[in-house]
Amino acid sequence: MSGLLVPLGLVTEVATLLIGTFVAYQSYRGYRRNESPAMLALAVGLVLMIPVASLVRLAIDSFALVGTTQSALIFQAISIVGLLVVFYGLVQD
Repeated sequence: MSGLLVPLGLVTEVATLLIGTFVAYQSYRGYRRNESPAMLALAVGLVLMIPVASLVRLAIDSFALVGTTQSALIFQAISIVGLLVVFYGLVQD
């Protein structure tokens, strides 16, 4: 059973990466079309939360640069920064 979980985890990670990047791109297009700072903040936050955090975690885990706990903390820190950028975009005037 565990042999199936590794490819399934990879498939879901790639799907999340692709869909998240597409949504961030659409947000950026919305920013360009409407010149809305909120849409730019959404796009930047989504890029940080999904492709950047995932690629950093992949690089760290692939090259065993730090332990699993530190890898998870770095991933979470990047995600939190992305969420804060999205939050900023939602609350600005």
